[in-house]
Amino acid sequence: MDYRHERKERALPKPAGPVPVLALPKPSGLESDWLALDSYLCSRLLSPGIAYLNGWYPTYDPALGGLRVVIPAVRRDGARYWQARDLTGRARLRYTSPKIARGDSVVWLRRSVPGVNTVVICEGPMDALAALGTGRVRTAVALMGATPSPDVWAHVLDIVRTHNTCVVLADSDAIAESTAWLAKLAGCCRVLYLALPAPGKKDFAEMTTEERKDALR
Repeated sequence: MDYRHERKERALPKPAGPVPVLALPKPSGLESDWLALDSYLCSRLLSPGIAYLNGWYPTYDPALGGLRVVIPAVRRDGARYWQARDLTGRARLRYTSPKIARGDSVVWLRRSVPGVNTVVICEGPMDALAALGTGRVRTAVALMGATPSPDVWAHVLDIVRTHNTCVVLADSDAIAESTAWLAKLAGCCRVLYLALPAPGKKDFAEMTTEERKDALR
């Protein structure tokens, strides 16, 4: 998938000087919005608990298209970035992001799983959350697109090198791109392999819980 922010990013000039301080969208104070986020995640067999532990939260902002889940991203220099995914199904844009250069930002999700030292690399944050929910992954990194910049890859490689196993989760419409990621990741860990979506499924987040576990052998 060619994410809109990837196209915008290519058109932005490289910033000179310090990266501007970016405020995150304001969390919703309505219990109904938190329940709506719970319901959305559970409907996709995703864990609200893991999402909240990694800083996800609902926001309501007409300028962003209504109710969305904010997904924080991290940069190596500590600057903030984020994506916000529509929860209504009515917004013109499924994902929105700040109008600044993302730099080397990635969505970096973690959970403690005794005896597990596996990282997955994928396109989207929902795939990353789905992977963590299997209990077979300690770290999940979403690149927020299929064609990340060299800066993003440098950040990703730093993360992957601290793990024994790395699994690339391919989207059905970007298998060639995901396969190319293997060459960039080669030599970073002891075990490296590509996991394809189950038949008829677009990506990892669309798969059932058992299909996800089978993919992460």
